[in-house]
Amino acid sequence: MLYDWPGNFRELENAIEYAFILSTGELIRLQHLPESVVPVNDTMLVPTGLTLKEVEKHTVLQALERNQWKRMATARELGIDKNTLRRKIKRYGLVEPLRDL
Repeated sequence: MLYDWPGNFRELENAIEYAFILSTGELIRLQHLPESVVPVNDTMLVPTGLTLKEVEKHTVLQALERNQWKRMATARELGIDKNTLRRKIKRYGLVEPLRDL
């Protein structure tokens, strides 16, 4: 989930009620939720219409970028072994960008 819901059930209930009031259609969308529960940046959101393989590649790349390509930190964040991460980097052809010296 993208939000921790520190207020638990009552906060969730209020957010759904708020979204229901703002929604004009049959679906509650991200823009209908209160600003307090919507992620500030949408980097955690994955575009729809992607295959599972593409979603995994996107997720691994984002985690590597968040961790400045430090593989151990990235593997810990993703909850995988460093060797699994190494294989995924190779499989998806991910290349670390050149750093300025």
